[in-house]
Amino acid sequence: FQAEDGIRDVERSRGLGDVYKRQLASEGYSRMLFGLSRPMQVLVDPTLGLLLAFFLSKNLLELTIMWISVELVVFFLILFERRGEAWGSALRYIALCVTTGDISLFTWIALASLRLGLEKALLSDFSTLAAAGIHAGPVATALLVIGFVTKMALVPLHFWLPDAYAVAAPPVAALMSGVVEKMGLYGLLRVWGTVSLSTSVFIGMLAVLGFLTAVYASLMVAAQTDMRRLLAYSTIMHCGIMALLVALLPCSQAVWWLLALYVLFHGVSKAQLFINTGSVYLLANTTDIHRLGYLARTNPDLYQATVLGASSLMGLPPTLGFAAKALMIYVMFEVLGRGGVYAALYIAAVAVTSVFSIVYSMKYLGVYVGALRGGERPTARLPREQLWAEKALGWLSVALVPMAIAVPVVPAFSLALAAIYVVSLALLLYTFRSGVPRVVPIDEVWLGGVSP
Repeated sequence: FQAEDGIRDVERSRGLGDVYKRQLASEGYSRMLFGLSRPMQVLVDPTLGLLLAFFLSKNLLELTIMWISVELVVFFLILFERRGEAWGSALRYIALCVTTGDISLFTWIALASLRLGLEKALLSDFSTLAAAGIHAGPVATALLVIGFVTKMALVPLHFWLPDAYAVAAPPVAALMSGVVEKMGLYGLLRVWGTVSLSTSVFIGMLAVLGFLTAVYASLMVAAQTDMRRLLAYSTIMHCGIMALLVALLPCSQAVWWLLALYVLFHGVSKAQLFINTGSVYLLANTTDIHRLGYLARTNPDLYQATVLGASSLMGLPPTLGFAAKALMIYVMFEVLGRGGVYAALYIAAVAVTSVFSIVYSMKYLGVYVGALRGGERPTARLPREQLWAEKALGWLSVALVPMAIAVPVVPAFSLALAAIYVVSLALLLYTFRSGVPRVVPIDEVWLGGVSP
């Protein structure tokens, strides 16, 4: 196989081997798929640096420059693997996200300039902007929000995301779902903290769009048969929940804790599973769920790592998703008497997404333990560094749970959550130690006898 030849090339070349081991999933994916080293890291590394600079921006000028820079680099990342097929998806991404993002950013700059002047508006830190008394009417509030909700792929401005994630290389999709999507959420929180918005418009838009997005994406995710598109609609679904949480921020301090925990849980789980789609493609040359179902027996180590990510999305203990779901239930009671109709939308959305999270997670695991369609196929050998990357992200979702339980939000339930965590972790370790049975080769019968 070309993939096997690529691994041998890496092992024979000390210099490329060092690069390969250092870059884990992205470089290993390129080497196995194409049989040669492709410069994905030339774009991935600057994107990570730009994202870090964006989240650490101290003023509007830095935030705007980093936002536009990330968008441009991600455009080329989407094109990296399938340049011909990906042009339409990449153009929709750049046209929709950059256009609406510029509307929000430049509306923000304009409102701040009217109050402080252009130079101070661009160079003053966010605490200065918050104290400047910048006001936004209903129309200006809608313009401030539109770019950030597009980045979060809220309905009806979501249609760029499934295609972009489906054609992007899996390490790129992992980066986009795990980190890039959170730029929109960060922008909303920054606007909320620095501008006196029309509260009814801001909260109403996020609550309604978040609810519609969560329900719509839940229905769509259950109908997907491709692993990448399934995870793409799952990302849209979780972005709807995050938008609802932003709308409920005035209701309870616990919502802030939940939002931070939710971002962490979603980022870790989705990064792992999108990388996993790349591993499945390398092993089986397909991501069609109906053509798979045997990988747990051919690749039990990969299956165990995938179980951790899928369990986190389902909210099963002892994963980080379980801590997030427990805090979501607590927040339900906190906002029930304060949030009015928006609290009702949140409760309904959580109920719907919780059910469909189990549905699509089990569907995803069907790639490993589902019914066989035509029997096992020969698979390539994954580089151990890529498997390490998936295992590290999977166990990260488990290792972070004690920290999440320690959050002093629900002290009355901390002991119970800790007990559940310890028992479930012990059961998980025991199950993994038992292992998954490997495939036992079966001779294929031909008319002339048994095939060699």
